[in-house]
Amino acid sequence: MARPQTPLLAVDVIVEIGTPARVVLVQRRHPPHGWAIPGGFVDIGETVAQAARRELLEETALEVELTELLGCYSNPMRDPRGHIVSIVFVGRAEGTPRAGDDAGGVELVDPASPPPLVETSLVDKVEFVFDPTSWDPQSKQLEIPVRLKNVSTQPIYAPIRVEVVGYGFPEYENDDDKKRNAENAPTLLNTSNGKGKEGAVVEMGQAIAGADSLQPGALTNPVVLKLQLVDPTKMPGVRLKATGMTPGVK
Repeated sequence: MARPQTPLLAVDVIVEIGTPARVVLVQRRHPPHGWAIPGGFVDIGETVAQAARRELLEETALEVELTELLGCYSNPMRDPRGHIVSIVFVGRAEGTPRAGDDAGGVELVDPASPPPLVETSLVDKVEFVFDPTSWDPQSKQLEIPVRLKNVSTQPIYAPIRVEVVGYGFPEYENDDDKKRNAENAPTLLNTSNGKGKEGAVVEMGQAIAGADSLQPGALTNPVVLKLQLVDPTKMPGVRLKATGMTPGVK
């Protein structure tokens, strides 16, 4: 009998320290980046409780007493790395956490006062999804419906914006290429900041359809980028970046 393919198994721990209790968060050193409760994958031969205690010691230098099994989270879309089932514990610890192993930083936060939202580059948090385009040869206008997919493990809050950061790929171009791209750079017509070329911004907040955030695994509704072309046969590539609001700790 063939061995079945099954999801990966992970553990996470909400660790409380002190009275009133503060909760330990770690800053992920590897993708998906961001702040998270500490945890990691279960090794062959250990129980989920053993894995939880080991991961806490490796990531925070804390010896944790597990006090409660909070739940099991198994949505196949919850983690951009693939289908990962997470067993989440609640625990208590004493001492001062120190970042180690895969943790780039560690903080104690008050659960009654969640971290403020900060504007963040979404370069490793979203994927651009492009729907079929529409082209009007008379006006030389091109419409490109754009969606954003949250591939991180954290919600992304409005305002969510897409910005034109340049045209073509200047690191691979000679001076003639750069001049041609500048002459044929399209103008973005439906911007929110009045700019039409580099630095032009389109708001994506309305694309989350009235929700307060774009949840992990979720996809926005399309927002159409309306481009005025100079010469469609010479149009350079348009480089885009996305920004949004994510929880910060400091």
